[in-house]
Amino acid sequence: MEELLARWALAKIPTLFVEGEFDRRFLRLLQAENGSRSLSRLDVMTPADVNAPAALLAKHAVPGTGEKQRVVAISRELEMLGAAGGFLGVVDRDLDSFLGLNFESNLLSYTDHSCFEVYLWSPESLKHVAKVFKADSLSDSRHAARLYESLNDSCAKLTAVRVVNERRPDWEIKLHRSESSLSLDGSILSLNLPSYVSQCRPVRGSLPQVQEAVAQVCRELAEADPLQKINGHDLAWLLMYALRALTIGPRRSVEEDVVMNSLVALGVESDELLEEPLFAHMNRWAENGN
Repeated sequence: MEELLARWALAKIPTLFVEGEFDRRFLRLLQAENGSRSLSRLDVMTPADVNAPAALLAKHAVPGTGEKQRVVAISRELEMLGAAGGFLGVVDRDLDSFLGLNFESNLLSYTDHSCFEVYLWSPESLKHVAKVFKADSLSDSRHAARLYESLNDSCAKLTAVRVVNERRPDWEIKLHRSESSLSLDGSILSLNLPSYVSQCRPVRGSLPQVQEAVAQVCRELAEADPLQKINGHDLAWLLMYALRALTIGPRRSVEEDVVMNSLVALGVESDELLEEPLFAHMNRWAENGN
């Protein structure tokens, strides 16, 4: 932390902390492509660039040990040291709203949606990615819209399973990537939720208990913003599945990381991106807050 503070005192370069390399790559591309002078001033770092030991997380009572938790702990430590002007942490909202968690502070902001990937997700970006992977049927906006909506719906079901897994860790639910619960009818993707849950193989909770808990969470989340119910990893998996089924090109070329990189490359060119509340806040902070 002392090195970070010394660096800020000498260079006055505002530093943005994000969870991982995907987020950093996204923001660096945004800096390069979007032409915002304020954003271009920011140095983007991840917890891997900083010594944030387990003791730091314990000091600030941060539950868990992941990269998100380390960003939270770093932000709290820097705020305690009086360095609010030069640093800002940004973490994915993930399931926090559904779990009653809130880590937001003067030095920490949430993504507006569930994660950075969702900023890039729209019917139009789906059409562009489909073109890259030669899923020609999605050039029709009606087909693209149907796939977009059905992907969102399937992501919401998987989010319900994730919420139950967080609320009941004692059940030891095993999240999985079995495609046997997936199907594609034309441009509509379906996830058979009972089938998916049955393959989660809970160690302690009975299957009927888990099924009912997931159904209850689905009801709880029914009115939530669809973009709050998308996990980036789930989106990448489901989108890869759909594109592999629809492409007229080689299926082996459709990989999750390639699909998401295509979304990033196309998404950062959007003029609307900087109008999102988080990026407007980052712009103001880069201009005036440090």
